[in-house]
Amino acid sequence: MALVSLTPHLTPHGRLLLVRDDDASLLEAELAHRIQNAFGHGTGHGLLHLGANEVGVALPPALSFWREFAALYVTGVCTRPGAAEAHSVHIPPPASSELDQFVQAAPPMTGSEYLSACSTALARASTASPNFFFGFISWTKTNSSVALAGTFG
Repeated sequence: MALVSLTPHLTPHGRLLLVRDDDASLLEAELAHRIQNAFGHGTGHGLLHLGANEVGVALPPALSFWREFAALYVTGVCTRPGAAEAHSVHIPPPASSELDQFVQAAPPMTGSEYLSACSTALARASTASPNFFFGFISWTKTNSSVALAGTFG
């Protein structure tokens, strides 16, 4: 069984990247390939993949953190009344206290020191954007940073 070491890195500009790192936890090659493929289509695709497709899969803490973030979005979509029939669904942002707690619980990872700045910017952006999570992706793209673009691209 081949093993691959992948880890998410949050850059000072807030861009979430998936990188190979010899010091990172090892993943089975098939799992690593699925995650790399999703992130290869963009941060939004990668996060959506983690939050929807890798639920219940054992992941290293840093990837698990981002999966849990993405799962907030997936849960919001799945539990929203009429989501199955709607072309677009407004997912309200988490309360800023919930977002702050989430950021405080982040495991050690490259770029974790930038999560607070992202959290603050996202909280501000969520008031301007009707959809917090799409705003998050758009914000990261616009700012060369972590964004779940409305098109997940």
